Amino acid sequence: MIKIKMLETKRKQKRFHFLNIHTLNVFSTTADLRRISTSNIRIFGLALFLLGCQDRDVHVYRVPKEQPFLPLTSTHDVLKESNIRWVPPEHWIEQPLVGLRQGSFRVQGTSGYEGDVSIIGLKGDAGGVLANVNLWRQQLHLSPIAKSNLPAIISGINVGGEESVMVDLTSEKNIIKETHQGRIMASIIPQSDMTWFIKIAGETKLVEKEKSTYLSFLKTISFSEKTEPRIPQKEPTHIDGIQWTLPEMWEAQPVSGMRMASFTVQDIKKEVLDISVVSLPGSAGSTLANVNRWRGQIGLGPFDRDTLEKESKILDLPGKQIMMVDILNEDRQILAAILHHQGKTWFFKMTGHQTFVSPQNSTFIDFLKSLRFSDVP
Repeated sequence: MIKIKMLETKRKQKRFHFLNIHTLNVFSTTADLRRISTSNIRIFGLALFLLGCQDRDVHVYRVPKEQPFLPLTSTHDVLKESNIRWVPPEHWIEQPLVGLRQGSFRVQGTSGYEGDVSIIGLKGDAGGVLANVNLWRQQLHLSPIAKSNLPAIISGINVGGEESVMVDLTSEKNIIKETHQGRIMASIIPQSDMTWFIKIAGETKLVEKEKSTYLSFLKTISFSEKTEPRIPQKEPTHIDGIQWTLPEMWEAQPVSGMRMASFTVQDIKKEVLDISVVSLPGSAGSTLANVNRWRGQIGLGPFDRDTLEKESKILDLPGKQIMMVDILNEDRQILAAILHHQGKTWFFKMTGHQTFVSPQNSTFIDFLKSLRFSDVP
C-alpha cells in the first residue's frame, strides 16, 4: 500500500504540500514520490487520475510548477471516446475537461465552500474496488481497510443498467481549512472492458445537501451501444444529420460526455477558447433555464424571461431560427446559440477570456450560418 506523507513546510527545507479542497488529496515532496515501489505504480497512477484538476475560483495551495507529478497511467488507458451520456442538474456548473476527466462540474455551497464532481472512465478494472476505496479513504486521512471489511462500507446500485458499487466516506478530522470535515460519495461502474468512476467530493454538509441530486444524476446516466471511435479530423463537416463549415483556426478535439463535437482556438498568448456542440432530445429544459445555467458558469445571477427577450437576438437562416446570447462578466465571456430542429435541441457555445471571445464573434456567427441539416433542402 502506498503511503503519501503530508509534510510541514520548513524554512530551510525545500518541501511543499497542498490540500486540494475539491478532491481532498494530499501530496508530498519529490523525494517521497521516488520512494514508491514499482509494484505500486499502477495504483499510484490511479491516485493521480482520481485527483481531478479543476481548481478555478477555489482557494488552494499549489505545488510549484517544477514539481514533477507525472501520471503513471499510460495515455492509451484513458477513454478519449466514450459511450456514456448524462443530464446534469441545472445548478451544477460545467467545467473545462482537464486531466483524465470525461465530465467535470463545480457545485457552489452556501458557506463559501465548493464541491467537485468528476466523471472518469478507464480501461480494465482500474485497480479494482478495494484499491480505489482505499485511495479515497487516504484522501480523507482515513486508514485503509482489508478486503474482508469492504462489504460493510459499500452498497449496490444500478447505474445505466449496470450493476455498480457506491461508497460514502467522511473524514474523522477537520481536513478542510482545519475547520470542516471532508466527504466523498463515489460510484464505481464496471463494464466488460472498462470502469467508470463518478464522484462528488467536498465539505461534509455540502455533500449531504447534494446527496439526493447526485443520486438523481446517476439515474440520468445511460450507455449507448459501442461504436467505432470518432476520430476528429482537421475539418469535420457533418455529424448526426447536421453539416457545417469549420472556421480555419478552429481545431477539432476528442468528444466526451454530452458533446457531439468539440473545438478549441488558441492565440499567440496561449489563451484557449472552448467551443462545444451538444444535441439533446426534446426541448432539453427551457431556453431560460439553459441561459441561466450558462450565466451561473461565469458567476452571474439569473435572468427573468423579459430580460432574456431583451438581451437575446434571433439569427434568421434558411429553414431555421437560432437564438443567440452574449454573456459577459468582467473578463469571462460566453457566446451561445440554441437551435430546435426535428425534436432535438442543439446547443453551440464558445467560452473563454473576453479579449479573445469578442474578436471571434463574427467567426462564431459565420459558423452558425454554415449549419445545414440533411433533411432541409
